[in-house]
Amino acid sequence: MGISSILAGISSRNEGSIAFHERLGFRECGRFEAIGREEGEAFDVVWMQRML
Repeated sequence: MGISSILAGISSRNEGSIAFHERLGFRECGRFEAIGREEGEAFDVVWMQRML
């Protein structure tokens, strides 16, 4: 199929999901800083990638 990597976009507030993806071999490959706001608090969107 030609797929060489998998990407995941995760809220920086979701530390459990980030740890889960790291355990599966994902690494942070990018970050959009302060692009979301929840309950008055800004958060980042973390992009994680796993090469296949």
